[in-house]
Amino acid sequence: MKHLPGKLLSFSLFFGLQSVLLAQNIVVVNMDRVFNEFYRTREAEQQVQELIQQFRAEQQEAQQEYQTLQQAFGAIRETAADVALSEEERRAKANEASEILNRIRAMEEEIRSREQQRQQQIEEQGRRMRQQLVDAILEHIREMSPARNWDLVLDASGASPNGIPNVLHAANPRDVTAEVIQSINQIRNR
Repeated sequence: MKHLPGKLLSFSLFFGLQSVLLAQNIVVVNMDRVFNEFYRTREAEQQVQELIQQFRAEQQEAQQEYQTLQQAFGAIRETAADVALSEEERRAKANEASEILNRIRAMEEEIRSREQQRQQQIEEQGRRMRQQLVDAILEHIREMSPARNWDLVLDASGASPNGIPNVLHAANPRDVTAEVIQSINQIRNR
């Protein structure tokens, strides 16, 4: 009675493995190729590129504003050093230069912060899009499998967390990658 859970586990593992081994139709799919040739992948990549271009335009605008402030600071600082001005005028110009310098420093921090935030947003958007694409592909394969009598579908492109290929050996593997790509891209034409 004490060894019953262990025996049940061994029994279920044996029959689970046996059912996999008895699977009639084992196929392989190169998921990397399916992902790259899926029409929605190109659309998602284009969206990410548009976000990157928008970000670069924002950066360029901020850099121009920053350079304008730096030029103003340089001009006022130079004026503040002019001995032809009275002491009071030079002090006023020095104070003005100090205020501009403070704005420059605040702007530097704001540019750095905005850049970091936008990069994180773009990376997160890319991860979400990638996960949505992978989920759509997996769902499509799950829908295709019963109609095509695929008992077991293995990814031929991936590797395990240990870096070992998921498919170690397959005698005459039936690669259905092209069929999956054609089928998933037909959705676009409907």
